[in-house]
Amino acid sequence: MKKITSLSLLLLTCLPLPSWAGWYEVRNYTGTLGSHSVHMSLQTYVWLQQGKPGKVDGSYYYDEHRIPIALHGEQQAENQLALCEEPGKKCPITLTVTDQGASGTWNDGKRTLPINLQQVGHLDNTDESKQLLEGSVEIPMWSHTKDRMFLGVYGIQAPAETYQVPFITMKTIKEVEIKSGRLVRTLDVDDMAGLLMTPIYMNVEASVQGKGLNLLIQHGGGRMGYDESRIIAD
Repeated sequence: MKKITSLSLLLLTCLPLPSWAGWYEVRNYTGTLGSHSVHMSLQTYVWLQQGKPGKVDGSYYYDEHRIPIALHGEQQAENQLALCEEPGKKCPITLTVTDQGASGTWNDGKRTLPINLQQVGHLDNTDESKQLLEGSVEIPMWSHTKDRMFLGVYGIQAPAETYQVPFITMKTIKEVEIKSGRLVRTLDVDDMAGLLMTPIYMNVEASVQGKGLNLLIQHGGGRMGYDESRIIAD
């Protein structure tokens, strides 16, 4: 089998990739909500809706707090999104999305704050003829502990015996201290990690176990996929 160099993998991130079709179309953004810096990730399901506007999931966090907030909503028109926050179930966010970013407002009924976002990453594995991975795709997982948040970092996996073409998968998990933003550790993952759950934000589940952590990492592949339990000493 021909060896794929690091340079080749870098070039592949900018080009369409032949592979099997998955169910993720995700765009990552950085920008501001009012005067606050934020990271936001949004997953749409246009392929599932057969090209019609429909469901949207997402995750965002304020850079000074680093606690992921789950988003659920609807694509009301081609480029118009209405998003609700958990756990309060409020629906304060409306966005207009373009190829470069998104803009809109956050309104809780008492005040209105502007939202301005720039796209920094794009993942699309829904079409086997043109899988795409562009920019930085670090997924803020919904699950976190009191002290830690987790970012699933997606990249290109070189061909292996099972899959003869490159494919998009979770390559590492970043464990970040919520209070300080310090990167605690980076965990390597393999074997189609992060490709099982329909919302991409559910592919890592974290819980405290003793003085450490238990990470439940979802893997695709096979007929049903599987989960991996990894114990991490703190």
